[in-house]
Amino acid sequence: MLEKIVRSLRQLLGLRPTERETRERTLEALNLMRQEGHSASEAAELAGTTTKSMRRYLGDALEQDGRRLRASRGDRLYRELKVLTTEGTKVVGVRGSGQASLISQHANAVRQYLATGQTGALAPFAGRTIAGLAFETDPTAIEEHWRRGELDWEDLYGGTD
Repeated sequence: MLEKIVRSLRQLLGLRPTERETRERTLEALNLMRQEGHSASEAAELAGTTTKSMRRYLGDALEQDGRRLRASRGDRLYRELKVLTTEGTKVVGVRGSGQASLISQHANAVRQYLATGQTGALAPFAGRTIAGLAFETDPTAIEEHWRRGELDWEDLYGGTD
């Protein structure tokens, strides 16, 4: 089986559109394993992919533990994710699960603010940047982006077309 591990924008752009879609589903499955504790087969089914595709696109982000396939603690895979910045919603390329997790935590903080009106979850992101862009933490700006429908994304993955 030919691996399709993507660690850069150049490699991502080298994939055919169907390969990119499959890869995005495998990243979703990896997230389900890490965040929600699903087994590889459960995560694959929920994400609309297979464990074979997961092995092909995720490489060492997965570990074999006896007969079980487990998510490694981290990875260096390239991802394009949506993030709310002081310049608006942007798609940024990040390398590694650590940066992807930071974007996810910020998105959760924004959602929490919009649901509760409490700004506490936004505070850790004040003055922080990702890919050279500052995370948006101003409640007024967040509400304006929400009113314009800019925060109604289905998921964080931006995708390169």
